[in-house]
Amino acid sequence: MQYTGIQNSPLGEILVVDDGKAILEVRFLDFTLSPHNKNFSIKTQFKKSAFLQSNLAKESCKQSSLTLTAFSQIEEYFAQKRKVFTLPLNPKGTAFQKSVWEILRTIPYGEILSYGEVAKRLNKPNSARAIGGANHNNPIAIFIPCHRVINANGSINGYASGIQKKIELLKLEGYTPKKGLRKL
Repeated sequence: MQYTGIQNSPLGEILVVDDGKAILEVRFLDFTLSPHNKNFSIKTQFKKSAFLQSNLAKESCKQSSLTLTAFSQIEEYFAQKRKVFTLPLNPKGTAFQKSVWEILRTIPYGEILSYGEVAKRLNKPNSARAIGGANHNNPIAIFIPCHRVINANGSINGYASGIQKKIELLKLEGYTPKKGLRKL
C-alpha cells in the first residue's frame, strides 16, 4: 500500500509518497516560483510521478507515520534545524540514476559540487551531462539533494521544479554565487 500527503512549505506545496517502509517520492507541486521555464507545468510532474498517475484519482490521501515524519523533517529543514535526513529512501530509477543519487546523498548541507565533480566521484569523468539527466529525474527532492549540484563555473541551472526553487534551497543552506564551488 502507498501512503501520501501534501503539505505547504515556504517554497510551495510538497507531495510525499511512501510505502510504509521507505520514502518513494518527494516533489514540489506549486510551480509559481518557476518563471524561467514557460513550458513547465504541474502536468510534467504528474507524468513523472508514478503515484500520481496510478493512485491520486482512485482514493483519498492516506498518511503513514513515515509520511508524517517526512513532513516533520522537511519543516525542520526549512527552519534550518535539520541538516541531515534520516528516513529510509527507495527511489525508482535506473542503476545509473541510483548510483548518482547515492553520491548526491553524500553532499553535506551547505556544500555544493559541480556536475563534473559528481561524475568523477562516480568514476565516470565524462558523464557530466548524464549526471544532469539523473538529477532532473530525481523523484525524492530535498532528501536526495540534487539542488546542491551546479555548473563548474559556479552558475546555477536546471532543477525539475524550477531554477528559482533551486536558488532558494541553496540560499537556505548558505550558498552565494560569489563563493563558487567552495564549502559554504
